[in-house]
Amino acid sequence: MAAPPTPTTPSQSLYILGLPEENNAVINTLPLVLYSENVREPQFKYVLDVYNANDMSQRLTRIKLASNANFNGGVGTIDLAPLVRDYLSYDKPWYTSGSTFTQNINANRFNFIGGEEYAPTPSGSTVVRDGLGNIGEPAVTCSQNNLFLIVNEYDEGSYDWDFEAYAGRVLSNNPNRGNDRVTGVEKKASFGTPIYDNDWDTLTFIDNISGSQAIEFNSIEITVYSGSTTIAYEDILVTASVDNNQNMLRYIGSGPNNLKATSSNLRNAFLTGSWTSYNVYTDITVKNNAEDRFSDHWYYNAGCQNYDRVRFAFINKFGTWDYYNIDLPLSKQTQIKPRKTVTRTHFQSQDLYAVDFSGSVPILVGDIYDINSRGLDNYYAQPSDEFLIASDWLDEDEANWLTELSDSPDVYVQIGKTFQPVNLTSVTYNWKTNKRGQKVFKYDIEYKLSNQRTAR
Repeated sequence: MAAPPTPTTPSQSLYILGLPEENNAVINTLPLVLYSENVREPQFKYVLDVYNANDMSQRLTRIKLASNANFNGGVGTIDLAPLVRDYLSYDKPWYTSGSTFTQNINANRFNFIGGEEYAPTPSGSTVVRDGLGNIGEPAVTCSQNNLFLIVNEYDEGSYDWDFEAYAGRVLSNNPNRGNDRVTGVEKKASFGTPIYDNDWDTLTFIDNISGSQAIEFNSIEITVYSGSTTIAYEDILVTASVDNNQNMLRYIGSGPNNLKATSSNLRNAFLTGSWTSYNVYTDITVKNNAEDRFSDHWYYNAGCQNYDRVRFAFINKFGTWDYYNIDLPLSKQTQIKPRKTVTRTHFQSQDLYAVDFSGSVPILVGDIYDINSRGLDNYYAQPSDEFLIASDWLDEDEANWLTELSDSPDVYVQIGKTFQPVNLTSVTYNWKTNKRGQKVFKYDIEYKLSNQRTAR
């Protein structure tokens, strides 16, 4: 067996042989590899405590990991990702106003603190030790200041979220989403994202890296146009406090409904009905104020009211929200099942009769037998509504992005001004190829409401 690493303190007995990088995702495999000089002690176990980095006063959970000293030299390995999945969920920032929204449960920082446990004899009582040679609670830091996101398929198989690649840029693969002024990558900025008067929309940015670095919004500016004429302008930046252990995701409310709540100036511009497009401009500083990153996010007034419209909100591959409108007729099929029944007698129930008196003689009030009374009666029915909708013909970039809708773990449909959860039951796509090799795609999406209505 190879010699253990040189102790960082004279009495250290627990060593970290491998750990994930700082910024990461819980769908990745995040192995932590431990070694202890005491692995041959009776009843030996590694002890790992998990904390919310924002509250080290309360432990979230404790894991004890046995190790076979004769099998692998006593090395202990554990995947950190499953330990924190239960402490994360998806934000629902759809209704946030234009200013940045920072309170989230979609991302958090966790600390892992290691120790060890063993007994003086095979039958003795075990004692928890701090990993530094003392009896006491675990005290060896087994992680960096990790940031975990719910979903991140781009770094699956690695241990690292590439903050530098995404800092200051909206977390979306929507090819219509915007134009990155730094890289010059055009995302059809002249075309933009179709949107309606009463739609909600958000832009999501990742925040915070090691030390004190954080993205800082220098400017968030909204310009509303009617044709080429500016009809409203607003700088909506609201300075938010920066805490290195919080605010990992920043949301900007960018839909007409979000912006109506931001200022009377924008509200009046969208209520007039004359707007044709608008631009959300972001100026963000990254790399400890060493670099500015700018981007334009264009929207245009879809304006078509001739068809039923469905607006999806779904978690994309970054673990944040994307939105997609389909403006074609919606097919709805309803099945009533199961139909539960009860059999009733034609005799009236005793509580439907009444007794009156004519003098001292009792008289029955009510029919003794009612042929109109139901015998076999449906007393409960569960309607099951299933919807089928087809997208427009899409180019390859849009089709590739829309696969994130079919793979999404969380999908909603905007009904009126609220979002309701749905389950996608089937997603299929068709494509056409002409002689020049150009391809267009169309998606057929079947879904049902997650919360079905009940009829009696």
